[in-house]
Amino acid sequence: MKHISRFATLAVAALVASSCSKGPQAHISGTISDADSTTMYLEHMSLGGAVVVDSVELDAEGEFSFSVAAPAAPEFYRLRIGYEPIHIAIDSTETIVVNASKTTFASAYTVEGSDECTRISDLSQRVAALTKQIIGINSDVTLAAAERADSITAVVDRYKHRVMNDYIFQDPGAASSYFALFQTVAGQPIINPRSYNRVDISAIGAVATAWQTRYPDTEREKQLKAMALSVIKDKRIIDERQNATLSDNTVVEESGILDFELTDNRNQVQRLSSMKGKVVMLDFHAFQISESPTRIIMLRELYNKYHSRGFEIFQVSVDGDHHYWLQQTEQLPWICLHGEPEEVASIVQRYNVAAIPDFFLIDRDNNLVMRALQVEDVEKEIEKLL
Repeated sequence: MKHISRFATLAVAALVASSCSKGPQAHISGTISDADSTTMYLEHMSLGGAVVVDSVELDAEGEFSFSVAAPAAPEFYRLRIGYEPIHIAIDSTETIVVNASKTTFASAYTVEGSDECTRISDLSQRVAALTKQIIGINSDVTLAAAERADSITAVVDRYKHRVMNDYIFQDPGAASSYFALFQTVAGQPIINPRSYNRVDISAIGAVATAWQTRYPDTEREKQLKAMALSVIKDKRIIDERQNATLSDNTVVEESGILDFELTDNRNQVQRLSSMKGKVVMLDFHAFQISESPTRIIMLRELYNKYHSRGFEIFQVSVDGDHHYWLQQTEQLPWICLHGEPEEVASIVQRYNVAAIPDFFLIDRDNNLVMRALQVEDVEKEIEKLL
């Protein structure tokens, strides 16, 4: 093999000089088959972007070996041939062995010597499969544009929740959890700090907190902390603006409802104003949150106890995955509603819902009576309205 120097800046030169020093080092080696006369690059995935550290012209045998300075906290690198990357994380003085073929470089490779690199490999393969799935949906001419958009949202949300449960929340301080936090598909972040989604924010906060404990004062810990604080600050500003849409922020005076309609889980359009004559709990819920099962049991008890007397639950779901929502609501007896993200977001904003779950009580004359924060005993308040 033949190493090639391609260092354009003093910063890169300094990085290479550090990696070639006599201090502790980490090593990346392996074999790339079918790659004779192919150049492969080792790049440091710095916070400022990819920086070439070293490169090699592979020969017929395809063997390679790189060394870098052992980091005090996990650092991220990639091997690259053309536009195809293999992502790895380096922690301390470990030795990582990567074997691949040029023809399937980024899609079918093995990595040994690091559990975190194995997990990052799994994540890379999963997002590659997700990308193919999205391409397939976009190519399906039998689907309308709205159906394609819904299907893509559903598969991305399923992927996101699986990654959160199987990786991030299992060990938020792991290098693989950091890597998962910044994965993208079709150029868009999968976990999006600017979506201000409660689940996304919780994932960002979990990783930021874990890295603050495990790797204090490192550059990536500072990055995570700044990102988490920025999202929290912006979310607070948004909430304050939303709070201005209803008087007194939390208190609901008796007044006519803010009417809307959505489609239920039986594909029927339901309008809130059509509930006149019943006592209604207008409920905002997300089945993806951890407290959902307990809360659904509580709502079942209320429904079973009061429905025969004229009580109804009019439940709006903010879950992004339509198919998942359908599965969760299949056996529920009350009115379960879902809609386009923009529709639901508009309703949530109009009702000043700053956190999920939340609910309102509506009397038989379609007047908003109170919201959850005003209710000390929900059964007592329902009894009064009945």
